Amino acid sequence: MYHRQLAELMGVKTCTVDRWSNQTRRVTERTLKELNRLHHLLSQNPQLREQYVKPFSKVS
Repeated sequence: MYHRQLAELMGVKTCTVDRWSNQTRRVTERTLKELNRLHHLLSQNPQLREQYVKPFSKVS
């Protein structure tokens, strides 16, 4: 999933997700709960997951 897509699902700006990723902004407990909820939704809904999650490919 790209930062832009996660930001869209979370209702935040892309720069906020960038800051979480770069550890220049702390992830709050509320945000962690929302991330967990999104993880659950995506794991239970293959169509939604296909729309937002890029397939993982192993690197040899």
